[in-house]
Amino acid sequence: MRVVTPGNNGLEHRIEYVAEIAGVKYYDDSSAPTPETAIAAIRLFAQPKVIILGGSDNGASYAELAQVVATEGVIHAFLIGALADRIEAELAAVGFTHVTNGYTDMPALVSNCYAVTEPGDVLLLSTGAVSSGLFRDSKDRDDQFKAAVHRLAEQLNAAS
Repeated sequence: MRVVTPGNNGLEHRIEYVAEIAGVKYYDDSSAPTPETAIAAIRLFAQPKVIILGGSDNGASYAELAQVVATEGVIHAFLIGALADRIEAELAAVGFTHVTNGYTDMPALVSNCYAVTEPGDVLLLSTGAVSSGLFRDSKDRDDQFKAAVHRLAEQLNAAS
């Protein structure tokens, strides 16, 4: 199993490169908690993307984000938090049905995201929302994401 860890992470939690596992690059972008910043993150990558979206309701519209998910190379969306059902409805309205909803555990979420990826894909935590009740705050969400990615890498290395 090939795992590449970053040498220079740039800004923490803002398109922060976390690791490469089996040809899939993992990025933490959850310090950008609006639909507009999630849209910008999605558009940064030409590669196929798996994205983690959701959190607490901040009153924003998710219609444009749903359209971008449907048209900008996202292959699967994993939804978390109080906004999960609302975002899922917006995605369904634009015909995007590659959605998994309802995770409350970051290691299981990251593991299931990995299961739908292929080498060359990008896995992006860019929630488009403020942190939900699943986490103490956005830093806790970010730290749990990075820890889960590194734990996945260790498990896959041990298995190979």
